[in-house]
Amino acid sequence: MRCPRSRSVFAAAVVVGVLALAPSALASSTGPPPVGQPPSPTVAPAATAAPSVVGLSAVFDNGMRAVGSGIVLTATGEVLTCDHVIDHARTVTATSSATGRSYPATLVGLDRTTDAAVIQLHDAPDLPTASGLQPAPRGTASPVAGEDVTAVTSGGPGVGAPTVTPGKVTALDQSITLTDSAGGTHRLDGLIEFHAALRRGDSGSALVNDRGEVVGMIVAASHDPAEALGAAVPIDRAVAAGG
Repeated sequence: MRCPRSRSVFAAAVVVGVLALAPSALASSTGPPPVGQPPSPTVAPAATAAPSVVGLSAVFDNGMRAVGSGIVLTATGEVLTCDHVIDHARTVTATSSATGRSYPATLVGLDRTTDAAVIQLHDAPDLPTASGLQPAPRGTASPVAGEDVTAVTSGGPGVGAPTVTPGKVTALDQSITLTDSAGGTHRLDGLIEFHAALRRGDSGSALVNDRGEVVGMIVAASHDPAEALGAAVPIDRAVAAGG
């Protein structure tokens, strides 16, 4: 295992403003396999977690917009996402491809030291919870360097089914200085570093192991697309902090 180090080349994997509407910013790098061709061993288990990933759209008082993903924690609509996606938003809307519905959302709790937030989805603005959502299966063991993983992303609100990007854990217990879309910076520690081709807009997506279990919440991607590195908060730590 490589020693912890601080990286400054990461940016929040979120799109703000007009870029949020650009289809290229919402597409994952890997789609389903061609008809008649089985999915790769790495990607196939991700189908277990895919129905539990929702797309998020946040609107702010200044008219700016942000998009990201969220991980369903409960059947009644508690969802884990990144604080930098929804913090200070005027409205947040979640879209589930599994139910084919959109849900208004309200903030339950957040923790900026892990960039984690939990939001509550509502079947209607006047109802306290949502219904019929599929909680994500969560891993009980930490990943190890060299382990195959898959990034499961919503593809953006209203774009369709979640998409998957295969990758591999490259290091554990990493620290980064994250630069968000507004130019602010803050340090995150204890992260899972992995190699995968992420896109801006993938914040809050699920990092899934080869058993189909969510092991992390994606918080950042490298500035340099050629480097193709991502960073994720371990799932148990993110859930505990955000709630």
